[in-house]
Amino acid sequence: MDVFKISLIVIIFLILVLIKSSISHKKKIKKLNDHDRTQAQIDLDQGDNLQSEPAPVNGEKKYSPYSLDYIGRYKVRRSVFDSEMEKKIYPELRAFINDDYYVMPQVGWRIVFQGKSENMKISTRVSSLSFDFFVFNVEWQPVLCIEVHGQNHLEPEVIERDNFKKALLEKNNIPMAVIDAKKNIDDKDISEVVVQCIKSTVPDREHYPVYCPKCQKIMKIRKNVEKGKLFYGCSAFKHNGSGCSGNRNISDVPPLYENISIKSEEDLHDNTMEEKK
Repeated sequence: MDVFKISLIVIIFLILVLIKSSISHKKKIKKLNDHDRTQAQIDLDQGDNLQSEPAPVNGEKKYSPYSLDYIGRYKVRRSVFDSEMEKKIYPELRAFINDDYYVMPQVGWRIVFQGKSENMKISTRVSSLSFDFFVFNVEWQPVLCIEVHGQNHLEPEVIERDNFKKALLEKNNIPMAVIDAKKNIDDKDISEVVVQCIKSTVPDREHYPVYCPKCQKIMKIRKNVEKGKLFYGCSAFKHNGSGCSGNRNISDVPPLYENISIKSEEDLHDNTMEEKK
């Protein structure tokens, strides 16, 4: 066999080796890409932050949750409400709550709260929470949360979530009215159930937050000793004259609902302060 034929065979062999290596490399990259896509899909479904994905391999671009490939997975909701009961409750809330307040359904956590956590998975879980209804004042500050508890609220995981919501709201001085819908409520009784639930949660003006115009802290109803006049005074005000002096006239703050009481004289005793107005 002459040198030319030997050289030709060697060249062909090397070409075949290169082709096989290239095919193997492409299969490996495809497998890695499929893994990243699968992981991204899992993270998207579970609400996890994509920062937890493995680092890109061999310069390949990491798959994004905003890829156009995902668009087909979404469609417009048929209703903003999560249940027929919520849909029936909304007009009753709107009829009972003063028109000077906004009643919003399905309010996301980010609308009311802000915060961050080093553990992105926990942070994402919390920030994906939503509340059935929220009442806001004219300045879009939160005043009252209304939750509708159906049968699923007997499940341990849902109970844990409900307790978290309640504690979070209490810490921020926002009352939460819970409408118990575990048993069916007749349509004719919905209005009464809604009204009684809100009245028991917010029996008077001092049971829902009014915000200081100066520092945005919660205000308390106080009484001017000299004139006997009631007014809202900032909770940061101290009797020695220090702290925030923000105040509001009672008449300048709309009542949450008609005929709501202000506060009993007995309750006012501890909050009385001298102030000339």
